[in-house]
Amino acid sequence: MNSWFNSSISTTSVSDTIKKVACGSFHTIFLTHLGIIYACGKNTSNELGTKDAKENEFTPILVKELKNRKVTDVGAGDFSACITSRKELLMWGLSAVGVPSSDKSKSIVKYDMDNQLE
Repeated sequence: MNSWFNSSISTTSVSDTIKKVACGSFHTIFLTHLGIIYACGKNTSNELGTKDAKENEFTPILVKELKNRKVTDVGAGDFSACITSRKELLMWGLSAVGVPSSDKSKSIVKYDMDNQLE
């Protein structure tokens, strides 16, 4: 690893190291070893998964809507996705996941085992 790259994200309450990075079309999702997700980049279709995000976030922000879940894996494309320790598949972002991209009331969608929206 290059010495100029620091693989940690710090907030006022947590200092943690990055476990996995998922790159979307115009955004990036960071998964930490503690199972916490941070996101940055373009947020025009709620790709960052948090109601607090601006249209463009240049530094990683906490995805607060997932703070009570331990995330085990992440993925990204035109959307974002994660799997939790409870084996939940959660997706957010572009309307391809079944939620109109302008609908901020349902920023994260949970799929059940039959791939139906709850």
